[in-house]
Amino acid sequence: MKKIGYLLIISIALSCSSDDDNPQNTIVVTSLEISSSSDTITADGNDIVTFSVIARDVNQNTVQNSNFTIYINGSIHNSNTFSTNTAGQYNVYAKINSIQSNSITITAEEVQVNLTSISLSTNTSLIVADENSKAELSVFFYDDNNNQISNVNYEILD
Repeated sequence: MKKIGYLLIISIALSCSSDDDNPQNTIVVTSLEISSSSDTITADGNDIVTFSVIARDVNQNTVQNSNFTIYINGSIHNSNTFSTNTAGQYNVYAKINSIQSNSITITAEEVQVNLTSISLSTNTSLIVADENSKAELSVFFYDDNNNQISNVNYEILD
């Protein structure tokens, strides 16, 4: 008789320990909120914005270690930071399963550089007026610190 009671106690103890696996004890994320360290960056590839995502349960308590995904312009972004070389506006939101956060807009502003000098050079010092002689022109742009600037849109008029 004592053994049966003992087995019964073990059975109850095992039953109690399985309560941790009960779906009623799992925390369900019901809302997400995304924010950023800035809403404007310079599109120079170096300026960085950092995203923060807060997940909350039905009681509005913060859910720790939630596995959210960040989307930028509808595509998955695998980092909580963002930088770009392309000026424009970027729509950012986070998702966990079917729960989507608010959307924020990050504006990447075009890099503004002060041009202080332009240098022209050619591959020849003499052109013969015979319709075959050619010269190649090279144009170089420099900023305030005499650093060469690339990707400048320009046209040469003659």
